[in-house]
Amino acid sequence: MTFIIFIIFLFIIFRLIKKSKKNDSSQAGKTAAAKPTAAVSNKGLPKNGTAQDYRAMDAKTLYEYDQAHGGNFVQPMPGSSEDPAQVSPSMGNQVSFPEIYSKSQTQILNELIDGQMEKLGFDPGKEDTPGTAKRRRISIALLSAVLAGVVVIAFFHLSIAVAIILLIVFIILLIYYMKSINPMAEVRRQIMARPDEDMEYTAAEVLSQRTPRSRFLIAIPFLAAALVMLLFLKPHIIYEPSEYGEGYDVHFYTVGLTSLTDAQIPSSYKGKPVLGLRGSSFRNAFTLKRVSIPDTIVDIRGGAFSGCRSLQGLQLPTKIKEIRAKTFENCSSLRSIEIPSGVTQIHAHAFYGCSDLAMVSIPDSMQSIGSSAFRRCSSLVSITLPMSCVIDSRTFKESPTNVEYR
Repeated sequence: MTFIIFIIFLFIIFRLIKKSKKNDSSQAGKTAAAKPTAAVSNKGLPKNGTAQDYRAMDAKTLYEYDQAHGGNFVQPMPGSSEDPAQVSPSMGNQVSFPEIYSKSQTQILNELIDGQMEKLGFDPGKEDTPGTAKRRRISIALLSAVLAGVVVIAFFHLSIAVAIILLIVFIILLIYYMKSINPMAEVRRQIMARPDEDMEYTAAEVLSQRTPRSRFLIAIPFLAAALVMLLFLKPHIIYEPSEYGEGYDVHFYTVGLTSLTDAQIPSSYKGKPVLGLRGSSFRNAFTLKRVSIPDTIVDIRGGAFSGCRSLQGLQLPTKIKEIRAKTFENCSSLRSIEIPSGVTQIHAHAFYGCSDLAMVSIPDSMQSIGSSAFRRCSSLVSITLPMSCVIDSRTFKESPTNVEYR
C-alpha cells in the first residue's frame, strides 16, 4: 500500500512538472499571438514576421518600430536618405536588415526583452521573480515532505529499500522540475501580457519585486529530516487492547537513535500486563540485534520478527505454546534459538532463510514441525527431535540438516 501511494504521488508530480514546462515554453508565443500587433507596435508589424515581411514594410514604419525599442537594429544603407523617417515607402529596400530580422516576431521580442533585462541588471541565475520564487518554494516544500517521509518509513521499518528508491526517483524529477523554472520566461510573460505599456517601464516594475535566490534554500529539506529524527531519539511502542485477556499487545515498535540495536518490551502498560506481540511488531527492523521479551507474553503472532536481518539472539517467553508461521523468516544473523518447554508446534516457514542458525533446542513437548520451517538454514547441520514429533517432507528442504530422534 505504501509503495502504491508513493507511485501515485510521483506520477502526479511528474504530470505537474511536464505541464509546467510546457506552459513555460508556450505561454510567451500564445500571449503574443493573442495580440500580435499591439504586443510590439501599432505601426503595422506583421504577425510572426520573417525577413521577407520586414523588407516589405516601408522604411519609415520599420525605423519607427526600431526606435521605439532601442534603435539598435535598423540603420540607413550608405547613399540613402540621412533621415530614415523621410524615406518613402518605395525606399524600403534601402535599409539594412540585421540577422535578427530573419527570426520570428516572438524570437525578436524575446531578444529585445532579454536585452532590456540585462540593462536593468537582472541575473536569472541568482534572482527570482515572485512567480518563480513561489514555484521554487513549493518544490523545496515537496522535497522536505518526502525526506521527512523517508525518515519516518526508516524508523517504522516499513520498507527502507522502497523508500530509498522512491527518494532517488523523486530527487531526479525535482531536479528536472527546478531546471524548468525560468525567471526570464516569467518576465517575458508579464511584459507580453501588458502590450500597451512601455517595455522598459513594465520590465522595471516587474523587476522591482525580484528577490535574491537564497543559497541555503536547499538546506531546508535536510533540516526538516533532522527535526523528524529528533522525534525518534528514543524508541516508541504502539499498543492495542489484547485478545488474550485484560492487558495489551504490542502493535508496533519503532527503534530510536539511542537504541538502534537493542529493544526491550516492558512487562506492563498502564498498570496492565503486556500479553502479546502482533505480526507487525518488529517486522523488517533491520538494525535490531537483541530483543528482550517479558514472560508475561503468551503469544507471538506470525511474522513478528520477519526480516530482522541483524537479529542475533533472543530468549522466548515460557508461556507461548507455538511458533507461528514466518515468525523468524529471513533472520539471517540468528545463530541459536531455544524453544521453551510447552511449545507443541512450529508452523511453516517459521525459520525459513535463517542462514546463520546453527543450534536449535527442541523440547519434548514438540508435536509437529511444518513445511519449510527450517528451509535454507545452511548452517543447521543437525537437530534432535522427540520421537513423537511429526515433520513435513519439506521441513528441512535446501538445508544440510541431519535429523536425529531421542
